[in-house]
Amino acid sequence: MADMAQRSVALNDMQEQIDVCCGDFREAAPRYGCGRFSLAVCNPPYGKAGGALLSQTDTRRIARHESSCTVEEVAVSAYALLKTGGRFAVVFPAARAFEMMYAMKTSRLEPKRIRTIHAAPGREPKLVLIEAVKDGGSMLHWLPPLILAKEDGTPTDEWKRIYRIPT
Repeated sequence: MADMAQRSVALNDMQEQIDVCCGDFREAAPRYGCGRFSLAVCNPPYGKAGGALLSQTDTRRIARHESSCTVEEVAVSAYALLKTGGRFAVVFPAARAFEMMYAMKTSRLEPKRIRTIHAAPGREPKLVLIEAVKDGGSMLHWLPPLILAKEDGTPTDEWKRIYRIPT
């Protein structure tokens, strides 16, 4: 997984801004420093433990299911890494958004901004982008939804902008 991330960093020419480290996220704060970072980003496993069939390969199972970590552990680790006022951003299934926000809040990461992601107009959101602030006050801002495809199935202009595809 770290190798794939490193290749993505190189493909996007971001080697000066991003350093990919391989290891258990729960050991990151002791390893790199508590309260040292202004931003932590995570794409935690989407599947709840015991809620779905597990993937056959270890890498897919670890990436997709809460077989080796929980949302609470993700939030606690992010809190430990962040400076006061630091931001924590995640992408998570919309159906489980409350679980993530609760884990954030109980770890003193105050959810601040949320954006739903929809496959097409009129469809329910599949994912949410949530940004929280370490020891921030309460106030949640709802951003406009991100819609990936138009009614005819073609990508939206915003999707093209995000993926740097000419319009």
